[in-house]
Amino acid sequence: MLCGVALLAAFGAGVLIGARQAHAAAPFSLLTDVVAVLEKDFYGTLPPRAARTRAAVQGLLYTLDDSHTYLIEPQPAQQELLQLSGDYSEEDVGVHLWWSTDGQIGLTPYLDGPAAQAGVKAGDYLLSIDGIAVHEANASDNLFTIAQRLRGPEGSPVTLEIARPPHPTATLVITRAPVVRPSIHWRIIRPEAAIAYLRIETVTDQTAQEVSIALSDLRTHGVTRLILDLRNNGGGVLASLPRLLGLFLGEGTVIYRTATRDAEQVTYSTGQAQYQEALVVLVNAQTASAAEIVAAALAEQGRAPLLGAPTYGKGSIQSLYPLRDGSTLHITSAVWLTAQEHPLEGAGLVPALTPDALLPTHNSYPPWVDEMIEAACIYLQGNE
Repeated sequence: MLCGVALLAAFGAGVLIGARQAHAAAPFSLLTDVVAVLEKDFYGTLPPRAARTRAAVQGLLYTLDDSHTYLIEPQPAQQELLQLSGDYSEEDVGVHLWWSTDGQIGLTPYLDGPAAQAGVKAGDYLLSIDGIAVHEANASDNLFTIAQRLRGPEGSPVTLEIARPPHPTATLVITRAPVVRPSIHWRIIRPEAAIAYLRIETVTDQTAQEVSIALSDLRTHGVTRLILDLRNNGGGVLASLPRLLGLFLGEGTVIYRTATRDAEQVTYSTGQAQYQEALVVLVNAQTASAAEIVAAALAEQGRAPLLGAPTYGKGSIQSLYPLRDGSTLHITSAVWLTAQEHPLEGAGLVPALTPDALLPTHNSYPPWVDEMIEAACIYLQGNE
């Protein structure tokens, strides 16, 4: 049987939380008959009852021909719910890694994480881990491998050599601990032009609050131009979107529309606008669901142009039903439209700007330079 709470979700992750009453299904007489015959006369060994039930459920879901309706096993289901809540933790030192424009590996420590407590500051450069240099890496794909070296058992030490020009290099011994990974990270990338970068990895219950903290921090540094990066963001919790978009649009703006079998609903932004200056949004083919809602709302309201490649085009909403055995059932329960009633399923959003149209054709960038960010900087500096 189903628990009485469903989490409404988008793409691979949920969104709104709402009460739903689960109803017991009518008996499956054919299935009951088949099981009875198997238990009586099958020559071989039958799988456990739980395995047979799960196989029958998977078969039923397969007949729906909907890739977004599926069953998640207990362990990954629990991890999924923790990630959506923003409370998922892993043993780490608590830093975000990024490439600087000169090929250095930059560090941004998570608030109150082990690295921050050990003295790591935003903008420090990572030189080595446990005495092994990291600077031979020359492509962003290697950041994942480097990040893996920072993880390890809780309580284990790791030694980092860092640079903080113009000061001498420093060596810090950091004790790994459970770290809640934030859904966003941000930094000032062009201080002389007051340009900052803010990336939303996924949309969780905590994202709106995290973005609010980031915007407050950036304001204290005089930022008046912002790049909002939604690339490779597969969606998340819809309940965060009214407050999240309210930070850029203010109160009472239509941000998306939903339609179920029985009703239609309009969702509005909430709260006061916290950032009203220049803004550009980066998107690509992996920008989907809740992230597409954010991008569409900002673009349709004339708040920010989209820069990049057409988005994924996921216009359906899933309800997440936690089950008694710890599994989670995802079912498509609604579709969403943009504020201007444009469907996104299979179509996606087409950016008004592309990097090729903004970047000098004669420039050849090294592998660690993100050309989309370069193009966004050019746009922001040329459009007051």
